[in-house]
Amino acid sequence: MTTSATINGAVSSSSLSLPIGDVWRSCVELDGDERAPKAARAAVNEACGHRFGASTVVDIQLVVSELVTNCIEHGHADLVRLCLAGVGEKVSVTVASAAPLDGVPHPDAWCLPTATACSGRGLAMVGKIGSAGLRLTDSADDAWSAVTVSIEPRTA
Repeated sequence: MTTSATINGAVSSSSLSLPIGDVWRSCVELDGDERAPKAARAAVNEACGHRFGASTVVDIQLVVSELVTNCIEHGHADLVRLCLAGVGEKVSVTVASAAPLDGVPHPDAWCLPTATACSGRGLAMVGKIGSAGLRLTDSADDAWSAVTVSIEPRTA
C-alpha cells in the first residue's frame, strides 16, 4: 500500500516515473490572507488539471480550499504551505501552517454538525471526499502543524 509518507519520501523532484506509476509532487507557499484559498485552488488546477478529470480536480480544490481557510481562520497563519503528491490515481494533499492548528478538530471528529451549528461543514465535506488517510500532525521540531488528506478519483 502506498502511503503519503512513501510518496513524500520517494519524491524530491517535480516528477519521475517508477514501476508503480507516475509519481509527482508540487508544493507552494501562500500568504495567509483572504486570497490564499483562491491561490490554492489555482495551484491545484496547475498541478492536477492535466492529470485528472474535472470532478477529481474539483474534489481536490474543495479539500484544499477548506483546509487553507481553516489554517488562516483558526490557526491565524501568516504563511500556509500546500503540498500535493501523487502516485497513479491517488493524491495526498498536505496543508501546513507555522501556527498551531488548535481550533481544527482531529480528523476522527470530522462529521456533519447539527443543523443549527455555525461551523464544521467544511471539514465534514473534506472527510467525505478524503479517504482513510486523514491525519493531523503537530511537529514540534519544526513548529509546523499539518493536515493530510488522501484522495482517489470517484468511481461512477
